[in-house]
Amino acid sequence: MLRSGFPEGCAQPGFSDNNADAAPAKPSITILDEDAAGHYLPRLTPAKGARSSALDEPPRFAQSGNITPANYFGDGKFYAVNTMQPAYQPSGNPPAAGDSDFLYADPNNATTLPPQTQATIGDMLDAKQVGWIWYSGAWDTALADGRRPPLESREAIYAPETPAGSPDFQPHHQPFNYYADFDPATEKFTEYSLPEYTFPYRANFDKNGDIWASTMSTDRVVRLDPRTGQTVQYLMPSDTNMRTVFVDNSTTPVTFWVGSNHDHRIVKVEPLD
Repeated sequence: MLRSGFPEGCAQPGFSDNNADAAPAKPSITILDEDAAGHYLPRLTPAKGARSSALDEPPRFAQSGNITPANYFGDGKFYAVNTMQPAYQPSGNPPAAGDSDFLYADPNNATTLPPQTQATIGDMLDAKQVGWIWYSGAWDTALADGRRPPLESREAIYAPETPAGSPDFQPHHQPFNYYADFDPATEKFTEYSLPEYTFPYRANFDKNGDIWASTMSTDRVVRLDPRTGQTVQYLMPSDTNMRTVFVDNSTTPVTFWVGSNHDHRIVKVEPLD
């Protein structure tokens, strides 16, 4: 996922043609101070006339953007180091006016990151013939929301900006949606429905091929059989807000471990089947 600009489990995002300064993304290029030798410093350049102390006025900068200047890392390239939006819907940027299918984010928006082509953790797992799945809660709702005509208001993506919006889907937390291998016009995806308001945060396969997911809103662990699409829910003993999960495949049946953010406990689930 893009946290401070870096997709989790993926390579550092950049511009394959190294042309950010000649692309719609140009307004997102950060302006940094340089040392005497012309090397960039990890320090934003103050805006003209800005006061030197935050005690005198709120800090003002020439440009605090989402993209490094060229050659900041010494390789002559531009890289995204803050939140950019995926090129595919659901995205924080609506489709372009000429996109009749509403599949893509507007490429002329300065914060739309071009589709990435670097190897991901999914490619590494494929190379080792390890099965894996990319799971995203509320994906169907967000996808329908992202594929609205450009001028229509949204009700699921970044929902707090919309009165009565739900479920506050975060498109910049969907790592594989930034990669060309997952172009919605060419790739096939299988989507699985989960119980309402599940909002899974992490999901793991077990040795039987079932998927276990922690949930953030229902205090339930969900087990999904991807062969049938059927789910089983396990109610936690108290308020949890689960995040990272672990499936222990050394036991029969498998056991599931999860931390409880709200109750200072570790919970172990032992299914009966």
